[in-house]
Amino acid sequence: MPDPAPPNIDGARGANRASESASTPALEPDDLLQHPAVKAWSRLQPERLVPSRIETLKRRQKSAIYRLRGVGPEGSAVIAKRCLTSTALTERTVYQQILPRLPLPALRFYGYVEDNAPGFQWLFMEDAGSGLYSPGLPGHCAAAVRWLALLHTSTARLPLAATLPERGPRFYLEQLRLARENIIKSFSNPALLPRDFEELKTIQTQCDFLEQRWDQVEYFCHGVPPTVVHGDLKAKNFRVRSTRYEIVLLAFDWELAGWGVPATDLLKCPDLALYGNEARKSWPQLTGDAVAKLAEVGKLFRALISIYWESLALYDEWVEWPVVKVRVYRAALGDAIQSLGIA
Repeated sequence: MPDPAPPNIDGARGANRASESASTPALEPDDLLQHPAVKAWSRLQPERLVPSRIETLKRRQKSAIYRLRGVGPEGSAVIAKRCLTSTALTERTVYQQILPRLPLPALRFYGYVEDNAPGFQWLFMEDAGSGLYSPGLPGHCAAAVRWLALLHTSTARLPLAATLPERGPRFYLEQLRLARENIIKSFSNPALLPRDFEELKTIQTQCDFLEQRWDQVEYFCHGVPPTVVHGDLKAKNFRVRSTRYEIVLLAFDWELAGWGVPATDLLKCPDLALYGNEARKSWPQLTGDAVAKLAEVGKLFRALISIYWESLALYDEWVEWPVVKVRVYRAALGDAIQSLGIA
């Protein structure tokens, strides 16, 4: 799984909470060639090497994303992404072996190279463009729901997809246990205030309660075939290309993708009723109630993995912010437990 970066409750990743979005100053071609993204791109032996401009889309401790203007086919832009090898392997599998087999539009994948630093790789893919996805727009909403239903129902029949990381109930039960273990270990942190300690004890109790009733969580996942799950379907991981006849959605940032029930994806579905109608074309046994329950399971899964990510920072001297975040996720977890009727 990718480097454990604590997300916001909507799934937005906040690793190191430092990113940049800027273009490089005007540089001579020889200077542009020294940029690490361009050096990596050159190892693929492309026809065009020197970009007209380099834009920093994200830069963090263990990941970075750049837009290389003008080096792709017909002078198009190329996205260069530096990430951990474990993350890169998942994304490469999706781009190279899964998306080309689906009846869905997909970004072109240009290749990958090893980074100079061990444990990292560079991925290169087509730039998705600037068309922002707005789920509140009826056309965007309908296109996204149909895309999501087609992703799930098509990949459920694709044996190769089962090689992706496991993302079913068993995975999230393990996240629960790991989070609780980290929370218990943090009790010895002298930086914790009494109210922080009480908050963490409450979460420990909540985890104990849920673990003892995990069979109820698994029950809500029965009857839905395992499939490819994107895992991080926030709006900024889509781009829209509108043609005269249709709205085309392009998804990227597949680093949390896996194989399991599509609960976390349904958490971000803008129209569950429409999703059910579309999915029943391939899954006739899927009921509207099952879809709604699975979306609530997605809320529970998202809260658990978020608590786990934040629990990694509870050993630090500065624990105020992780405790605040954990409190938010605890509330979301409690809401999901109540909504599902787990007792």
